Amino acid sequence: MIVDDEQAIRGVASAILTRYGYKVLEAANGDQARVVFNQHGHKIALLLTDVIMPPPSGPDLAAELLGRNPALKVIYMSGFGTDPLVRDRVFGEGHELLAKPFTINDLVRRVRLMLDNSKTLAATT
Repeated sequence: MIVDDEQAIRGVASAILTRYGYKVLEAANGDQARVVFNQHGHKIALLLTDVIMPPPSGPDLAAELLGRNPALKVIYMSGFGTDPLVRDRVFGEGHELLAKPFTINDLVRRVRLMLDNSKTLAATT
């Protein structure tokens, strides 16, 4: 699921991932993300969310959704990706930070690595 309040970024990321064979759900904000998660949460393997959004922020939304699905993988997007304060706030186990603007290869590689890692972790537990 992609959550970003900027439609252009959400649309581009969705188009890229769809082109690479991923089923993508979109939400423009935390409230929409909750609705989508209520409908499809058991099928959502990865949350790709902006860090800075109107409440709830990306990290707050991720914490809420992780409380409902601890296996959820999280990739945060941020235009402040190189800022150490942003990195320290959002990084957690199973979380990544993707700096905006990102390339097609960066996005697809991060998503694939995160999903492959979750399969590996599930196979070993």
